Amino acid sequence: MADLNGHMWPTRVILCGRPNAGTWWWEGAAAEAGGIVVKPKTAENPHNGPDYLANLRRAYDEAMFRCITEGAPAPTVGGVFSDWSDKAAPAGNILDGFVYNPALPVHLGVDFGRRTPAVVWVQQQTIGGALCDVVFDEVAPDETLTPELALAMLAPWQRRWGARSTLYGAEPCRWRIDVAYVDPAGNAKNPQTGATDVGILRRQSDPGDGLGGGIGALVVTTTAADRVSVSAGLTKLRGAVCPGEGPRRLLMTRELWDRGMQAPAKERTLSRSLMQYAWKHAEAKAGGGSEHPSTHHVDALRYWYIGARWGIGAGGASAHIGGALLPRSGMVGVR
Repeated sequence: MADLNGHMWPTRVILCGRPNAGTWWWEGAAAEAGGIVVKPKTAENPHNGPDYLANLRRAYDEAMFRCITEGAPAPTVGGVFSDWSDKAAPAGNILDGFVYNPALPVHLGVDFGRRTPAVVWVQQQTIGGALCDVVFDEVAPDETLTPELALAMLAPWQRRWGARSTLYGAEPCRWRIDVAYVDPAGNAKNPQTGATDVGILRRQSDPGDGLGGGIGALVVTTTAADRVSVSAGLTKLRGAVCPGEGPRRLLMTRELWDRGMQAPAKERTLSRSLMQYAWKHAEAKAGGGSEHPSTHHVDALRYWYIGARWGIGAGGASAHIGGALLPRSGMVGVR
């Protein structure tokens, strides 16, 4: 950091008073020359009057109250997932201590996204006696076509997470892929190649045409009229985020949530997508307008929910597989 005379001083302390979630520069500041980040919270201010917090709670809804007093993420006006909670499960949607189980199926949600795709990994586990769906990884490369996206989906997790010896109790490996629930727009043929995104993903091997060898797993889409509606899918997904009664059963790992909220400002992540996605973005998408950056991760999650939890309507679904699953689709422990 430079002073008015241009002299550079190492950052020692950043006092952050923003009523918002963590930003990408916090970790950098903390790592620079032993610097630390102090995040004071209104809720912990010893100078608050006796009724100050109580008055704030009466004046704001829960999300805005926590934003102002605890530094929780700022709610989006008209947000689809305003009930998403960054508290630990079962009260909230964030899961601490997730352990990947290579013996259990893993489902993917995939949005091809007009060269800005997004993929989410989901594994169902019993958490605290309740059967929960846990989102534990993501990939969202920009300016990427489907052959390159397939390679990113098959890459070992350390390609996305960097220098870590273990993640979720697993050494560097490829997560297994049992089923990929994908954007039905992926059935459209490319006028130059004649191939479809769905067809490329479902490949069992590389035929040498420059479009790659797919992911070697079941690929499912739906064209059922009651399920392709953007608003209908979001409403169902919103109910999974916060069912109203009982434990929340759609969770995200603490590691994935924190990484997404602290990523560089322009990076697309599921954490930010859930915080930013508003009904106006859904309406624009349904009307064929421009897509907000927040739509792609939520759409990937929506396609997963439509296929894995809402079910596939008779006559309205297509499941693509070119034979037996390749061993690589379930491979774990590959370095």
